[in-house]
Amino acid sequence: MLEVITLIVDAGRASEQTEQYHKNIISSILLKHSLPELLSHVSEEDRKDIFYDISLLGLINK
Repeated sequence: MLEVITLIVDAGRASEQTEQYHKNIISSILLKHSLPELLSHVSEEDRKDIFYDISLLGLINK
């Protein structure tokens, strides 16, 4: 998900408003589609990395 990558690359340098904007978009997507569904065509290794990244951002429980 591009929004997750954006937050990771920003590495806390973006404003709180910008960070919240991207988190809201991610949350909106996750309300419509399950994460396993979104990652169904991703390798197991990449899936683990994405789950880890999203959990670090506080968007899912690990």
